[in-house]
Amino acid sequence: MKKRILILGGSGFIGEKIRPILNKEFSVISTGHESNSSHHINYDICNITNPEKMEKIFEYVKPEIVLNLYVMYNNLEFCEKNQEKVMKINGDSLKLISKLVNKFDSHLVQMSTDYVFDGNDGNYNENDPPNPINFYGKSKFEGEKNVIEFCKKFSIVRTSMVFDKSDKKITISEWILKKMKEELKIGLINNQFMTPTYRENLCDMINEVIQNQYQGIIHLAGKEETTRYQFAKILLKQFGLDESKIFPEKRENFDFSKNMPRDSSLNVEKATSILKIKPEKLQISIEKLFQKYNS
Repeated sequence: MKKRILILGGSGFIGEKIRPILNKEFSVISTGHESNSSHHINYDICNITNPEKMEKIFEYVKPEIVLNLYVMYNNLEFCEKNQEKVMKINGDSLKLISKLVNKFDSHLVQMSTDYVFDGNDGNYNENDPPNPINFYGKSKFEGEKNVIEFCKKFSIVRTSMVFDKSDKKITISEWILKKMKEELKIGLINNQFMTPTYRENLCDMINEVIQNQYQGIIHLAGKEETTRYQFAKILLKQFGLDESKIFPEKRENFDFSKNMPRDSSLNVEKATSILKIKPEKLQISIEKLFQKYNS
């Protein structure tokens, strides 16, 4: 009999890609904003801050694994202006989820972010102490702390700047390609670093973490750190587009960048050593994205 997985927030950007992957090996029930099958529970029924509703869902699914993809994040400014709402979803809800996971002897896989770090150093490994500088990062770190304190069996997955072609979300790759179609010149930050992560590679690695029920914190991200400008140069070269339409900018020139870590790049040596599916080099991921656009 297949193990049962409950995906909280399964209709979003990560959920749409990982659901069919997990369906091959597991019996998957997901929750989200849309409900098109008997294997999906509508968001109105599932409120992760409501103990009664959450208890009913856990009773119904009796999950052996819980993958929590729910996140409150429109942009950093939204999070700063809506702190109570953001903390309820990203931080406080993990107390309830962790206690229910314990009650049903499940294993929790919790998604987190590189924004739990302050960005002063970069190349952060799993043992480096978080020190978030924006409220989104603070709320996600609070969620991590609640999982560690209250949950008996868990994996915390941190990732960074996930990109792909998707109807759910305009990621950095789609935004850049759209601007090129509009024949616009765009400035991209070249002194702020992260580890861009191709969604398909991320979901394959999450699947392996779930299969093995890895315990603890693990960084699942791309192989290399880079800037938005450097990312765009690789992307445009692969797509045969004019690189002269982009130019480097300093992060100090953008208001939206002031609360972002200067270097939130993640060290993925642990994932590289323990997983069969490894974090990808950016060039390989961009080549796969190109094939997707041209298939």
